[in-house]
Amino acid sequence: MSTNYGLGRGFSSSIRLNLQHFLWKQQLGYNLHPHIPTDSRDLKIADVATGTGAWTFEVASGLPNAHVDGFDISFDQLPSLDELPNNISFKKLDALGEIPSELRDRYDVVHCRMMSLAITSGDPTPLFENLLSMLTTTGPGGWIQFGECDHPTMYSQRRDAPKTSAEAWELYAKAYDMMMKVYPQAWAANLDKYMSAAGASNVQMWRYPIITPFAHKAWTENQLAAFVEMSYAIAPKAGVEPESFRGMVEKVSSEHPKGADVYYCPAVCIGTRR
Repeated sequence: MSTNYGLGRGFSSSIRLNLQHFLWKQQLGYNLHPHIPTDSRDLKIADVATGTGAWTFEVASGLPNAHVDGFDISFDQLPSLDELPNNISFKKLDALGEIPSELRDRYDVVHCRMMSLAITSGDPTPLFENLLSMLTTTGPGGWIQFGECDHPTMYSQRRDAPKTSAEAWELYAKAYDMMMKVYPQAWAANLDKYMSAAGASNVQMWRYPIITPFAHKAWTENQLAAFVEMSYAIAPKAGVEPESFRGMVEKVSSEHPKGADVYYCPAVCIGTRR
């Protein structure tokens, strides 16, 4: 099983993931893109890399006609699996490994989000091929929805000054360099190209720029929390001194109320199985 995940799985990591889920929902305005049909009876949905299960629970609650299977390599961040709603189940799966035959050609919708810190090869094509293999080919076929942080567009800004905070820029540059050394992710800017190359049809991609002051602050704080986690898992692999990096995060967190923001542009790509 793949053990390349670059973030934590403790309670603070789960808090960050839950906040991240609701920020994505607020930013996008949906959990499933409106182009994806959800009105069929016995709709089968897979949520791959479910994390805390937030997306799984919310989608299952809003679609009583659907059964949602949440998959992850670890159950450490899930709530108790006792007394789950009837239309939810959780199963272990390494999305970067071989997909079991019973999961192939099964789902009407496969959702996956935020895998950039699990792929060390710089190529998401095997992941997309795996996700597409889980989609049904019966009738009109199934839909894939993939969301990712477009790290190549990550930037920092200072709303109350003509120039960006030097500390924020330094942190951004160090974090991006660190991620690219261990998890090359230029691919995140071209989800549509990689999804098409993996065999998807009807591929479309959207970006959702973060605009409002509330969103600036919330996304920045979520990103700073992720940077702290990265200092433990990624910094040593990238040759960065962890304590020094956490010190940079602390500096930016103190400047953040004055306008130093560090965040990325969420991107969503959808398609169908050929």
